[in-house]
Amino acid sequence: MNWLEEWFTRSKNLVLHPEKFYEDVDAKKNYSYPIKFAVTSALLLSLVVFVVQEFQLAVGLDPMHAPQITGLESLVYLIMVGILGGTVGLLLQAGFIHVFVVLLGFRGYQKTTEAISYPTAINTFFGWIPIVNFFALIYTIYAEIKGIESFHGMSTKKAAVSVILGFVFLVLMVVILFSVIFILLNLEAVAPAVGVEGPLEAFI
Repeated sequence: MNWLEEWFTRSKNLVLHPEKFYEDVDAKKNYSYPIKFAVTSALLLSLVVFVVQEFQLAVGLDPMHAPQITGLESLVYLIMVGILGGTVGLLLQAGFIHVFVVLLGFRGYQKTTEAISYPTAINTFFGWIPIVNFFALIYTIYAEIKGIESFHGMSTKKAAVSVILGFVFLVLMVVILFSVIFILLNLEAVAPAVGVEGPLEAFI
């Protein structure tokens, strides 16, 4: 079985029966496998988005994300985003979830990372479809809860607390980060008009 076949088989089993999947899954106990799985999910999603965007452009529709670049440049961009997002996104989300896993008395960051790597496939299958992607997010959170529960041997309630709070704090961090960037960029644009240095210019 080649890698894509293995990815698809595991993904299909997870999507159809998450509880049974985690009961039967053979834990890899390393970081390379979950990262490889998550990156594959992200790359396949990038390819799907690319195909959809090119199709929309070909038939004269506005693409979902109105890309400023198309064709090969768009594909390369989406692949880079897939690799970066698959790796950093997985480790960052695992980090936020694991904070609460530890607070509840459990250990093993690798376990947390592997547990939430498999549900990334749900986003590959459904994350690009409007409206459906919202329900896919809910299902992803549910699958992550089952994964944390299984890998750490904790109760469903504790696993749910870890995953949901981890997700909430991650979203808050992203919102705060983008808000700060937005404010700084706007101050930088306004500063020359009033004859003062912008915050970024002053810092540099």
